[in-house]
Amino acid sequence: MRNASTRTGRHVMISPEAVVALTSYRWPGNVRELENTIERLVVFSRGRIELADLPDAVLAAPSLEERMFQDLPTLDELERRYLIHVLEAVGGNRSRAAEALGIDRRTLYRMAERLGVALKDESERAG
Repeated sequence: MRNASTRTGRHVMISPEAVVALTSYRWPGNVRELENTIERLVVFSRGRIELADLPDAVLAAPSLEERMFQDLPTLDELERRYLIHVLEAVGGNRSRAAEALGIDRRTLYRMAERLGVALKDESERAG
């Protein structure tokens, strides 16, 4: 912003909302695209850059907060993965799995059913 102001001879302010939007955008064209956008904003601003002055692509982009949570698994999926991991670590032994999870076997059965995790039969584990 300072560089663009110096180059253009225009000193402008920028709203906090515009700063958040600009810093949240991914800038696929990297630093050059950001510099060009800032310079255009400085040249065409009326003394203060507001959210409405930003390019449509920046305004339409998901916020940083939205991007942070975009690809996260659900709590159920994390729980399911963890249950499978524990069962594999104890060779499918239900008692040891329940103990490792800090729950009783009945709770383990309910959890496995709720999460769609098949518990091996005792005969399957032995053979």
